[in-house]
Amino acid sequence: MQKITNLEAYIEKARQDNDLLVIDKEVDPYLEVASIVRATDGGPMVLFNNIKGYPNRSIIANVFGNR
Repeated sequence: MQKITNLEAYIEKARQDNDLLVIDKEVDPYLEVASIVRATDGGPMVLFNNIKGYPNRSIIANVFGNR
């Protein structure tokens, strides 16, 4: 098991391994994010780049999920 010491590097490695789903569409953090994360449970990491009501913020999910 890989030890995580730098989240940014871990996300970049997931991107290179095609194990990162990036969503740039605006998402509502209340229920929409949760439903997408649930649908990808056990799958790739999910990076939400456009959070409604939270400009310049991102959410990363499924960091510890595995296929």
